[in-house]
Amino acid sequence: DLNILIRTLLLQAGQVSFHVGAGMVADSIPEREYHETLAKAAALIKALQAVSAGVSRDVAVR
Repeated sequence: DLNILIRTLLLQAGQVSFHVGAGMVADSIPEREYHETLAKAAALIKALQAVSAGVSRDVAVR
């Protein structure tokens, strides 16, 4: 069995952290992969901002 965590936030000692990354393959364009990681990070940051603004836990952040 294998389990890979993606889009995961870690809360420790009142501080939130996360990592984003991309998979490079033979035909990858590094600049596009970089921008993809920024988009992934932006989604997590948006979710954190929504929670910090008091959005209900029952509301999906998109």
